[in-house]
Amino acid sequence: ALSSSFEAPASESQRALDLLFERFPEQAGAGAEVVFRAEATVDDPAVSSRMERLFAELDEIPGVGDVVSPYDGAVGAFQISRDRSIAFARVQFDTTTLDIPEGTVGQILVKAKEANADGLQVEVGGQAVQFASTAASTGSRDAIGLLAAVVVLLFTFGSVVAMGLPLVTALFGLGVALTGVPLISLVIDVPIFGPSLAVMIGLGVGIDYALFIVTRFRAALHDGESSEDACATALTTSGRAVLFAGVTVCISMLGLFIMGISFVYGMAVCAILAVLVTMLASVTLLPALLGFAGPAVDRLAIPGIGARKSATRESGWYRWSRFIQRHPWPAALGSLALLLVLASPVLSMRLGSTDAGSNPKGSTTREAYDLISRGFGPGFNGPLLLAAQIDGPGDVETLGRLSAAVGSQAGVRFG
Repeated sequence: ALSSSFEAPASESQRALDLLFERFPEQAGAGAEVVFRAEATVDDPAVSSRMERLFAELDEIPGVGDVVSPYDGAVGAFQISRDRSIAFARVQFDTTTLDIPEGTVGQILVKAKEANADGLQVEVGGQAVQFASTAASTGSRDAIGLLAAVVVLLFTFGSVVAMGLPLVTALFGLGVALTGVPLISLVIDVPIFGPSLAVMIGLGVGIDYALFIVTRFRAALHDGESSEDACATALTTSGRAVLFAGVTVCISMLGLFIMGISFVYGMAVCAILAVLVTMLASVTLLPALLGFAGPAVDRLAIPGIGARKSATRESGWYRWSRFIQRHPWPAALGSLALLLVLASPVLSMRLGSTDAGSNPKGSTTREAYDLISRGFGPGFNGPLLLAAQIDGPGDVETLGRLSAAVGSQAGVRFG
């Protein structure tokens, strides 16, 4: 079984989370927010009755532990904006985000959509909904990446057969690697997104490695070598480079073990397994496929695409290489300037965990995020939670002073 535990030992955040799970499990579990906006006010009888009915239905869904309504007196009072046009209810689940029963989030989304009416907008956000929407789109993103690889390989080779060989090799190697992930999970914690990481890295390096070898094989065939000799040439040249590159990537992935976080170990092993298997497939399975294909590797050619360019002195690339050799310094400085321009966006890079603010406009998680920002301020979507263990009256006073000190800091709205 894959692990849904992402512990960071000896960190303050982990100690706070452990304390919450021990003393306030209802606050430490996964959560979602049902955010709604009324054209009049959320206190309108028609709005409040409709929303109260929705909250009661959500509370009956398996896996939902509690629903804190904004209409629950003093407890939910802070869940209504100052102009009383926007409010939200907190949906607390019985477990962590990754362990929520299948279909629970889907039922919440369906019921929230049914609650929409004229003058009433209902959206659903929160970590649980964000994770569910992200997981649902993973398969489509992989398919888009595979389609992009097909297009690039077609333009590179100009032949359907030559295009298919790197894809078959990469997919076969990746399939073998993924079957090994459950075996790895028997001896080391593998995070639930470990297979996705293996797919991402394995597909990329698998196609890349096979591309090198197929390109060299075709070049040797075009130079008059037999299929057997062309295969030997490809393996003794590009094959060596593939082995060196694959081993280098595997060694670099071992650097993740330095972090000292258990679930990162599983990520590293999944990535290493994917690279290792696809690398071995490139120097074993691919040569066998090339032996079957032989000169037919250029069949099903696309006219005008991927035609073999002349390697004589009249070729454009030959003339370009000579130009670079005659003007090395201008070429070096010009290349450096171009790379600096292309890298300039890194100066405006904002690092941090993504949230629903990055979701597509129109999605329910993005709409809920924007409504919360509009009604309660932009920082409300990412609050800082302080957890403390109270051992006596003196600790209560200390916590009160801490709360006041935090609330007085610049940029803190309330604490």
